[in-house]
Amino acid sequence: MKRRDFLAALSVLPASRVLAARPASGGAMPTEQDIKPYREVATVERYVTRKLNLAFIAFDCPVSRTFFSAIKRWGDTLPPPWKMQIVPAITQDLGSVVANRTWRTVSTLPGANSAAFATALFDLVQGQGLALDNPATYRQALMAAGINAQAFGVAFQKFERADFRDAVDAMMTFKVDAVPSLAIGGRFVITPDHTGENPEQFIGLANAMMSGVLRGMI
Repeated sequence: MKRRDFLAALSVLPASRVLAARPASGGAMPTEQDIKPYREVATVERYVTRKLNLAFIAFDCPVSRTFFSAIKRWGDTLPPPWKMQIVPAITQDLGSVVANRTWRTVSTLPGANSAAFATALFDLVQGQGLALDNPATYRQALMAAGINAQAFGVAFQKFERADFRDAVDAMMTFKVDAVPSLAIGGRFVITPDHTGENPEQFIGLANAMMSGVLRGMI
């Protein structure tokens, strides 16, 4: 899946909230938002209060695969109490739903190597062509990451519908129209569109945005 192909599947969201493709700029004068190296939404207080940044990805997106390690490292090194949650984007495609539930389970499983799991899953889906809606894909990723399948299964069954709603609500709240996207400080959204598809430049922008949030400068 290319970065924007998943937009066609967003009919899982309420019709009035389905994201529209960006219009071509043509000869129109650029707006202030076009010039800024980020998008801005109305401040979402629940994320500010929780000191929570969000990273939206898709395991069948090549750019998500390229950026994942850099994004994960960035999230792991945020100054406390700030933290980051990785959110696999949910569309009407069953594979995206299974991927979201599986990732959320793995990422909250004590002792699980979530980074190794993600690396394996990216390879299985994009390198070997396995499907995201196939349970065998996840069994292989769990095995590759050394995650106990029984412990995973128990945790997987505890997943709540509210977790899906939270993910979809976050996508709508931050108007996610591409993956990967990084929502910072409950207000700002950046994507590789703002930096070019270079992970180092992307993380540089993320650092600058986070620094501004911490200093109250933006």
